[in-house]
Amino acid sequence: MMTPAVALTQFADYFSNMALPYSLLSPLRSNALLMAAAYVLVGCTSPAEQSPENTAALVKEGKVSSTGMEFDLDAAERRKLEQEAAKGNGESAYRLAQYWGLGGGESGLAVDPINEKNEEYWLQIAANAGHGAAKNQLAIVIGRRDCAKARQILTEVVQTSQDPDLRQNAQGWLDSDFLCAGMASAESGSAPKAQ
Repeated sequence: MMTPAVALTQFADYFSNMALPYSLLSPLRSNALLMAAAYVLVGCTSPAEQSPENTAALVKEGKVSSTGMEFDLDAAERRKLEQEAAKGNGESAYRLAQYWGLGGGESGLAVDPINEKNEEYWLQIAANAGHGAAKNQLAIVIGRRDCAKARQILTEVVQTSQDPDLRQNAQGWLDSDFLCAGMASAESGSAPKAQ
């Protein structure tokens, strides 16, 4: 049986060796460890505690939540946000991007290609409306595909954002090798190396 410490180490190693495209965290190993710790803690329950009935009861009591639950939207909320975003509301567009990216959209899977496309669409709208966090996240999402554009967006965030944490995060991505990870292998036609 794998102990939580071994699982934590393996999970941290996995995340520290790849770009974290859905994270606003800077790409440092300590953040990977923090994410791994959260994963291990959530995953260390017995099968009985993980039953849908128990999970629903704990959510109803406000004792647990998940990223998907935090960013989930019902159809009416989504329509309202879409209307607001269409009028230039960057916060509404960013919230829709979170629904598709972090919340897993309609499929519930954050890595679903349809969700990734929708996340990027709403991030672009939010970024165009001047939403700083959306600009930062958009750069991270497109970094592997269009490194030059991602760096341009992050440079703008560093130069213009009033939020020191956002500036620091953007600078962290600019200073790291994670932003454009996979670009050299994609350009050469080879797959990224497994670690």
